Amino acid sequence: MKRFLPAVVVLGLALAAPTAQLEVIDYPNTVYTKGVMAKSTIPITIKYNTTDATNSKLIVYLINQNEKNLALMEEYKIDAGKTKIETIEIPLYNLPDYPNVDDGIYTIKFRLISFDNNGNTAADEKEINVSINEPFDVAQYDLDVLDLPLPEDKIVFTNTKTKFQIPIIYDGIANSDYVTVTLCAIANGIKLACNDTSKTLTTRENLVELVMNIPSFTGDGKLILSVKDNNGQNIVKEYAVKFVDGTLDVNVMPVSEKVMQGESTSIIVRVNNPIEKSRTVYLTIKTPTDTITKTIYLEGYSSAQLVIPIKVKTNSNKFNVYVYASDGVYTYSKQLTLDVVSKQDIINNIDVSYEKDKIELILYPKQPGVVTIKVLADGAIVDPSIKTISLDYKAKTVSFNYKPLKDTATIKFEVYDLNNNKIAEKQIKIVQKKAQQFNWLLPIAIIIALGLGLYLGRKKKEEIVE
Repeated sequence: MKRFLPAVVVLGLALAAPTAQLEVIDYPNTVYTKGVMAKSTIPITIKYNTTDATNSKLIVYLINQNEKNLALMEEYKIDAGKTKIETIEIPLYNLPDYPNVDDGIYTIKFRLISFDNNGNTAADEKEINVSINEPFDVAQYDLDVLDLPLPEDKIVFTNTKTKFQIPIIYDGIANSDYVTVTLCAIANGIKLACNDTSKTLTTRENLVELVMNIPSFTGDGKLILSVKDNNGQNIVKEYAVKFVDGTLDVNVMPVSEKVMQGESTSIIVRVNNPIEKSRTVYLTIKTPTDTITKTIYLEGYSSAQLVIPIKVKTNSNKFNVYVYASDGVYTYSKQLTLDVVSKQDIINNIDVSYEKDKIELILYPKQPGVVTIKVLADGAIVDPSIKTISLDYKAKTVSFNYKPLKDTATIKFEVYDLNNNKIAEKQIKIVQKKAQQFNWLLPIAIIIALGLGLYLGRKKKEEIVE
């Protein structure tokens, strides 16, 4: 039995449960959601121990002591396998009717959970009480925020870069010369995106620009604006908006779904801008051997279409084309897979003979196969205009009926394999011979000449007789 003890000890160490220890170090006793001291989050400093854990998370709930209802506020990913002190910002905008929250005592409940790779878990819970939205008054303050200049329809586009200009008034009374502006997009009680920026105020009227990259979403929501200065003042405003997905509409189509190895083809890229503002779109087209870049400028509610030539170089029967369209914020990707076919090397040579109302096409094959002959005629009728035949190793004569429509006709024969690849062609030009017209002047001239000859002969004979 002794020789098995070390193995048992090692196994026991390997199965040790992860640690989950939580301590709340610092937090505000009172939080305001209205007035100049309003805040949109509660800063809370915690200390946690997640030794032996491979994954840890902190779940935060808020309980209204008056109504005893519990709301999930936020879930945080915590560093696993560490002991650490960290300050987290718990958002208040998930509360019903924020920022007009009912006055009262709220309990914030923390639950720390640790996991390891063996399926073991550990948890620790802590609670604190805070007072929210108690009356607060300030005799005077020097900071004010005008309403966001939103469009009349209150539409905010998502999945694109959206710039907001926040008008801030600063009277310079209480050294409020430095502000931090935070803007959050909320929908269905979920934070879609938040962004903040800071600015030193040097004039009474200021425009602070803030750019939001809101993920794709369509539906009703709200914007929560918070402006706080270095003098403890904080102004929070809420705006009901309608989020509209501004995703670029990118379509990629092949000119032909079957392409030939070693030859060129084209793809059609169509980009549609579904929003009001203009956008510059950067296209990148990647094939196994080439990278092509294009830039498109799109006005609002406009589209553009490009035909991109590409070279087919691959040893596979599939040719993948990747198209990336970026507006500088998001990149949209499309994949196009084309079938690659090879020419069937069937035809060695072609001869053509013409006789009256018939054309004969003589094919000299390299190997057996099935081909389709297509006839393109200008100035004549050739029947049939398309014909499919089988070839062996012998020359094959194919006859076509011919009827001229003009004095000169151009006839082109194109030969295709079973993959609809053109493998040979032959073109001829036929000039119709004009029938010789009967010249009535010639016999008249002969008669005149004969008559004149007889006359002169007779006259000469008379002279001799005399």
